Amino acid sequence: MRIKRKLDMDRYETMLQDLEIMKENQEISEETYNEMKSKYQEKLKELEEGYFETEDEITLEFNELGEIIEERVEDAVSRAMDAIKKMSVKIPSWDLNSEQVQKDIHEGSFDSDTVKINFCTENGQIELKKWDEDTYKVVVTIKSPHPLSEESEQDLGIYFEHKKDGQEELLFTADEIKGIVDVKAYLPGTARRGILSSLKSNNMQYELDLKSTNGRISVTGLAVTDSNIQTENGRIGVETLNADTLHVSTENGRILMEKITGDDLSLSAENGSIDLMNITSGNLIASTENGSIRAQCTCEHADLDTENGSIQITPKGAGTYDLKTEMGSIKIDVDRSLPYDIKTRVGMGTVKVASDLNIDRYEKHQTIIKSGDFSEDQGIIIAAHTDMGKIKIR
Repeated sequence: MRIKRKLDMDRYETMLQDLEIMKENQEISEETYNEMKSKYQEKLKELEEGYFETEDEITLEFNELGEIIEERVEDAVSRAMDAIKKMSVKIPSWDLNSEQVQKDIHEGSFDSDTVKINFCTENGQIELKKWDEDTYKVVVTIKSPHPLSEESEQDLGIYFEHKKDGQEELLFTADEIKGIVDVKAYLPGTARRGILSSLKSNNMQYELDLKSTNGRISVTGLAVTDSNIQTENGRIGVETLNADTLHVSTENGRILMEKITGDDLSLSAENGSIDLMNITSGNLIASTENGSIRAQCTCEHADLDTENGSIQITPKGAGTYDLKTEMGSIKIDVDRSLPYDIKTRVGMGTVKVASDLNIDRYEKHQTIIKSGDFSEDQGIIIAAHTDMGKIKIR
């Protein structure tokens, strides 16, 4: 189910990118653009909301609600597609069925076990994933309403290079063109045997510098020393990653992370939610201006901050967790096997505590929930603060 949902999310993001290009090329009216964009975004939001639901969170009530939502979404999409078909009869547009597609493949091998991946796109997606081969393959897919048969990558403003002088690096850039340029890299997880005696280990490690203006970025299965991943308009998904440092930011998009182990994780969004699942980190900072934060994590220290949105956290191990929202609710799921010390503060709102948790102090604006066996080196310490909203500890 999650795989299908992820594929559907990718499909709707691609449709949004195509829509942007149609607007830039003046192939659709402003009114049509706004209406189609709103419907695509509504569907994408519904898909994203359910992506990180886990089995232990699902109850009969949620299942029934999910069925209702699914029916309503399918009905909305059906009505939206009917409207698009009617509009396409009247308005000239980019025919996606007859678009020109060109695929260029770059293949090679690395001479080092530490490689920098430096990819930058204007309109298009970036995807990195580990595979079982000991060589790399980079697939560049160019989609355009214009003929591409006689165009080279260089003619289209696309540049690829495998640098071996100094730090080994794969460099890819795609300038602004009238089309979409997606790049997908298949990267080895282990170094080639016997290539250089100077290799530190048999494991490949990557330094990432990834930027997309309009398009999602996805990274799966790599070992990372340092990283900087940015989008202006697009979702960022990171899965099954070991990282020394991981810096992820987006202006308009969602951040989805799962099965991440790292020393220093820094995540920020201006307009978008942050969803974290199975995260283990020494230091985690996650902030968004407009959006919710959901985290299932084990951290020595975690700082979760949103201006307008809710926070939901499930600490899975001992550590210090600071939660703050200006306008929104906070939900804390407490692992009963761990000693706990939870301090809450609300400006305008209420605090609700599960009946089996020990309330040490209860006041109008401040509540302390603390177990009798609490110790700082073995327990969870949580400070939760909302200016306007309720706090629920369960």
